[in-house]
Amino acid sequence: MAAARLQLQALDLEDLAALDEAVRGAQVRVGNIGFEPKRHRFAIVLDRHGMASGLHFEGVLKAASRGFDRDDPEAQLELRAIGCEPGSDAAATVVLAFAGGASIRLDVECIEAYLADLPAAERS
Repeated sequence: MAAARLQLQALDLEDLAALDEAVRGAQVRVGNIGFEPKRHRFAIVLDRHGMASGLHFEGVLKAASRGFDRDDPEAQLELRAIGCEPGSDAAATVVLAFAGGASIRLDVECIEAYLADLPAAERS
């Protein structure tokens, strides 16, 4: 019997904390990180204990990274935590913290994130 695929949605700080728990320790290939400024979407494919999963954030106004080489698509990162710094109104800064001090900061209009395990055909 196949295990059920995980699907989570985060629309507030409490939801984001649950999503953080689900992805802690996941491995990420730098080439599987992308930001689509025109669509205001940030997406990442990660390996959660042998399961490929897609994580994306909507309403992203700005994405900035530090501590890793974006020009090395094969480089591996370990996701340690997803944190959030609330801003004015519903706006926030979401921080993806990786081992070794690397991070990605997302300025978002509001918290809106989705995590879903990918079918085998979509894994890379």
